[in-house]
Amino acid sequence: MKVVHRKKEQKSSYNEKAKVLFQRAIKEANQGKDLQSVESATEALMYAKQSGAYERVYIHSFLAMMFMDFSKNEIAKIHCFEALQSLRKDHRHYGSDHKYLIALNDEIEKTLQPKAAM
Repeated sequence: MKVVHRKKEQKSSYNEKAKVLFQRAIKEANQGKDLQSVESATEALMYAKQSGAYERVYIHSFLAMMFMDFSKNEIAKIHCFEALQSLRKDHRHYGSDHKYLIALNDEIEKTLQPKAAM
């Protein structure tokens, strides 16, 4: 029982670290510190994955938007895909999250399509 309890505590600790780092990433982005923001979000994502937290959906979405801003649309697509894969149908925001991510994916796809020859 002690090992199970420790694992739950560790997951909770990872989840809290993910939330704090993600909040920092958002703050840094709002301050125009884009590279720092991506670093903080990437670290937050690592902790969110370890904890299994649903926040990884939002962190991947955030990173997709940041990479779109950097014109790194292939990387943005990967993050959008990962966010879609991380969705849970039993989550209360599944419907709105899914709708948003589909729209985001469509925007990313538009940037990746070859330009029509004139």
